[in-house]
Parts: sequence; C-alpha cells; structure tokens
Amino acid sequence: MLRLAFLLVFAVASLNAAVSTQAQPSTSPSPERVTITTRTAGLQKHDGFLPYYWDEKKGDILFELSPAALTREFIYFTGMATG
Repeated sequence: MLRLAFLLVFAVASLNAAVSTQAQPSTSPSPERVTITTRTAGLQKHDGFLPYYWDEKKGDILFELSPAALTREFIYFTGMATG
C-alpha cells in the first residue's frame, strides 16, 4: 500500500516538475527523492472510497492507492459533464 501511494505521489510530483520546467528552464541540480512522509507532511488525510490528501497551497490532490484498490474496478472521469 505504501509503495503504491509513493508511486502516485511521485507521478504527481514528476508531472508538476515537468510543467514547471517547461515554463521556466532551470539550471539547478535535480531535487532529492521525495518520500510519502515528507510529501504529505502537514496535509490532512481524508478517508473515503479513495483516501486522499489535499494540498491547499499548491492546489494538489494526492490519492492513496492500496493494492486492493488497484485490483477492483472503479469509475474514472477525465473531465466533468456540462450542466
């Protein structure tokens, strides 16, 4: 469970870093590896169908996916319907 949550956090952080790199080229060295504990420090965990952490300062949602969550089907939407 911890490994999958780390992968999700890492994927979100990588995507965020890629977008930031495109906006402003950086010459600084790459940051050290981010752990789940350090990435979610200070964030409140919200339990539910898929537990998540909300980072209000960055506007990020970090989902915690367990191995059990990856073996069952769930609904996934990439956009919202009109209305």
